[in-house]
Amino acid sequence: FFAETGTGGWGFVARDSKGSFLEGGAGSLSWMGNALHVEALAMMKSLEKVSQQGMTKIEVKTDAQMLGKALISQDLNRRPDGVIFRKLRAFLRSNFDVFSISVFPRSCNKVADCLASFGVGIVATSSKCFWSQAPTFVSPLVSGDLPGDTG
Repeated sequence: FFAETGTGGWGFVARDSKGSFLEGGAGSLSWMGNALHVEALAMMKSLEKVSQQGMTKIEVKTDAQMLGKALISQDLNRRPDGVIFRKLRAFLRSNFDVFSISVFPRSCNKVADCLASFGVGIVATSSKCFWSQAPTFVSPLVSGDLPGDTG
């Protein structure tokens, strides 16, 4: 998130139960108020995409602690961006049969962070790219950011 311009990037990776790359995406955002706003909209973009792919059982993993807290509880509902958190929870409940939300260290989310950095560079706001296999610039990170990896 770049406070001076109000812009940011989003990125996500969808994996199967063994951790293999299924799909990834990236894009740019503008008119953002803060980093949490960017993280929340990034999550919405990823949830929309995996829902479109027909996934009904998902594990949502984020490195944004505040976003994780906002999704697990209603403690942040009264914040100015609380409406986004309520919308995310409603989307999860209405589009997925089973879901869980976990917060992991940033070191376990290198692929999504790399894709978000790529997304910032996409010229047109809200432009997006999706891949059914890991793009070459994140391929080395795909196996290295799984929880429990020590590399």
